[in-house]
Amino acid sequence: MATPGRLRDHIENTAGFASRLMGVKVLVLDEADHLLDMGFRKDIEKIIAAVPKQRQTLMFSATVPEEVFFFLYLFILWSYVSCLEKIEVLSLFW
Repeated sequence: MATPGRLRDHIENTAGFASRLMGVKVLVLDEADHLLDMGFRKDIEKIIAAVPKQRQTLMFSATVPEEVFFFLYLFILWSYVSCLEKIEVLSLFW
C-alpha cells in the first residue's frame, strides 16, 4: 500500500524495487476520481506499466466523471493493448 507518488519514487529510485513488483497479483486504485483530480495520472500510468499484465485490477471511485471512465476503459478493460499504446491514446483525450 502506497500513495502513487511514493510508489513511483520507489520504482524509479530504489534498487531492485521494480523487479519485486513482478509478484503483484492485485492492483487496487482507491478513490480513483480523487487521485486523477490531484494530478497522479502520470504516476498511476508508471505503476501500471511496472506491474505484471496478468493481474486483477480493482478501481474504486465515488463518481465516474469522463476522466475516470477513459482511465477505466484504457487501463483496465482494454487489457490486450500495451500500456505505451494506451498512454498514446489517452493523451488524445487529456
